[in-house]
Amino acid sequence: MNERIDKLIEQCTTHQFSDCVGGYENFDKEKFAELLIRECADLCDRFQSRDVGMQPAECAGAIRNMFGVD
Repeated sequence: MNERIDKLIEQCTTHQFSDCVGGYENFDKEKFAELLIRECADLCDRFQSRDVGMQPAECAGAIRNMFGVD
């Protein structure tokens, strides 16, 4: 899996331990979706702020590349 995605997953996972049942992980899907969307939007914002005139298809390609998706 892509390193960026791994980092987002790590940020959304909490580890809880209990004497009775051992430990377990809790994954916050809503937080993951929010972080993923922020990463994508921030990438497009960075390109637009450079006045390079990025087209939507170029931004989509940059997002795919950032996350290692074909």
